[in-house]
Amino acid sequence: MTWLRVLPMVVACGLMAAHLYRWGLWPQALLALLAPLVLLLRSPSAVRPLQWMLGVFALEWVRTAWVLAAARMQEGQPTARMLAILLGVALLTLLAALPLGPLKRDWQSDGPSSRQEGGS
Repeated sequence: MTWLRVLPMVVACGLMAAHLYRWGLWPQALLALLAPLVLLLRSPSAVRPLQWMLGVFALEWVRTAWVLAAARMQEGQPTARMLAILLGVALLTLLAALPLGPLKRDWQSDGPSSRQEGGS
């Protein structure tokens, strides 16, 4: 089912949008939130940029973990749990790009006359 392939990306984009909004970057948050809508075009060329975007999002989570860990260590606060959470989010964001590959192949094999109705 197509929606199961897209759901991890939608969640990753929502988390990144919340992260960006938290830091006052609301235009970027809006773009992150709306990015999955590009898939409504059902174009194979839309998949690769979204996969790269998820890679950049994962790097942002790693950068955030690094910055927050440094600040917490300087204050003498524990960092292990925060690092585990943020690095887990980074990994899940990166893994959200994987199900999009088969989606791209499906859309490449679909000709204009053989498109399936119903979006399964």
